[in-house]
Amino acid sequence: MDKEKLTVFEKLVYERDDIEKQANLIEIWYIREFGNLVQELFELQVECIKLKKQIAFCQARWNEGKAINGEEMEKHIDGTMQKYYDELESLIKVAENDSLLTEDALKEVKRIYFKAAKFIHPDLNPMLFEHEEVQELWNNISNAYKANDIEKLKEYELALASVLEKYGLSDESVDVGDIDDKIAAVKAEIQKIKDSKPYTYKQILEDTVQKAEERNDLLRKIGECQAYSEFLKEQMTKYTILWVRTE
Repeated sequence: MDKEKLTVFEKLVYERDDIEKQANLIEIWYIREFGNLVQELFELQVECIKLKKQIAFCQARWNEGKAINGEEMEKHIDGTMQKYYDELESLIKVAENDSLLTEDALKEVKRIYFKAAKFIHPDLNPMLFEHEEVQELWNNISNAYKANDIEKLKEYELALASVLEKYGLSDESVDVGDIDDKIAAVKAEIQKIKDSKPYTYKQILEDTVQKAEERNDLLRKIGECQAYSEFLKEQMTKYTILWVRTE
């Protein structure tokens, strides 16, 4: 294994994971800045999706010459809407996230994470990652890193020491496969993250003019959704008189 290329690959993996974490923090920053508007817009969009599904359900029953049972429709639609309700709940949780640490604590979070990544990151040591206990430990460390949970990371650091001892792991035992392909793939991932939301929100949030434009754009979209929702509700009125409700 070319140690120089392995070092490059390790640094790229750390950079990618750090940028992913930055993207998560930027999303929190964005939601805190525009939270009420984002939530209002999302709720309206979900409402419009539900109304469209209701209209499609009613139209299908109408085309088949069947009665429209309102309670049956609501039960059917609610089942298909669960993923949107889950997204809304997740959005609210992001806005409530308060994982702020001191600079020293953040350094400690990175230290533990990079120490673990060097040995059990799935990209850096895929062979070891085949072990279930290693997968579980890495997932725990990764989640704690993203959440800046320094206490859990300290606990996992102890578990890491046990795993390293169990498998007799050293730098020489690490084999990542075709290093050139791996380097190219991680570079592509880094660029994709930087070119995508929520990472691209950073430019908006750091510029007063762009923040004002973003707020106005959200307000415009809210207005459009409100108008569309009223239109869909009007379309639904021709079906509601045909509903058959069961006691």
